[in-house]
Amino acid sequence: MKKMSLLAIGLLVFSGWIIPPRGLTAEMKFIRIATGTPGGLWYAYGAKISEIANQRIKGINASVTSGGGVVNCKTSDKNEIQLGMTYGVTAFLAIHGKAPFDKKYENVRALGGFDMSYFHSVVRKDSYIKSYEDLKDKRIVPGAPGQFSRATTEIVLKAYDLNFDKIRANGGTVSNVTWDDAVEMMKDKNVDYIGYLVGIPVPSILGLSTMTPVRLLSIGKEYQTKLKDEGYLFMPIPAGMYRGEDTDKVTLATPGMFIVNKDVPDDIVYQLTKIIYEDLPKYKDSFKQFGKINVKMGHAAINIPVHPGAKKYFDEHLK
Repeated sequence: MKKMSLLAIGLLVFSGWIIPPRGLTAEMKFIRIATGTPGGLWYAYGAKISEIANQRIKGINASVTSGGGVVNCKTSDKNEIQLGMTYGVTAFLAIHGKAPFDKKYENVRALGGFDMSYFHSVVRKDSYIKSYEDLKDKRIVPGAPGQFSRATTEIVLKAYDLNFDKIRANGGTVSNVTWDDAVEMMKDKNVDYIGYLVGIPVPSILGLSTMTPVRLLSIGKEYQTKLKDEGYLFMPIPAGMYRGEDTDKVTLATPGMFIVNKDVPDDIVYQLTKIIYEDLPKYKDSFKQFGKINVKMGHAAINIPVHPGAKKYFDEHLK
């Protein structure tokens, strides 16, 4: 009978009827980390977190995939990714089912925040584009579908009584190319405007500005009033950040947010939180953005329900 019972239990475990207690690392062998476009700031975060996780978390195979602020919320909700990067405002809109989301993504949980992202509205310095109103018939790159840069572009254009359809109807174009391609197109004068929500400085824009002086569009005070309920902050991109830009430009800003599915084991999330806030800053010499990571800022940025594994870490380190 004892042998029969052990065999039966083994079969039940194999078939999934008996599940190890929540929080055991054995539950999860793969950690998929969704970032942004390859070559961007988020991808650098994901690559380093993956590298450290594979060294520190026994039995785990961590890998990085590209994504975007909107799509990462959707895939996190379905637990198709175990760690995602988005924006604080995006995560908030996702769990409440507000545009650009079509339903409530209630399985998303916060791990913690990271550095501030700023909405860059980039034109050539020799361009006649002085305001968003001037984009009514221009060739623009707002970001690909699934990226919150695109949603942010739409939000700003709406405040100026514009949208993608109006731009196309007026003879303009809306391209879904990568940021690297957009930069090359701007160098060659094949695109008039790039919209990019990202931390500063942006390597691709720095590279662009060394060869092609650029100018950033600023959001006027009357339009800030129209945008005040969208969940963003209004912050300046400092003068001199990019070659050719000699004045502060006020724009939309939001902290980045690491997100996880509510069912990712507590100990996995705890260890990922520890890696992000203790290990990443040690690599600031190789990537200075890592030096901006700190536990107080990470906790302060949280604006949606926090995962218990992350909460445990913050409770231990913010006493």
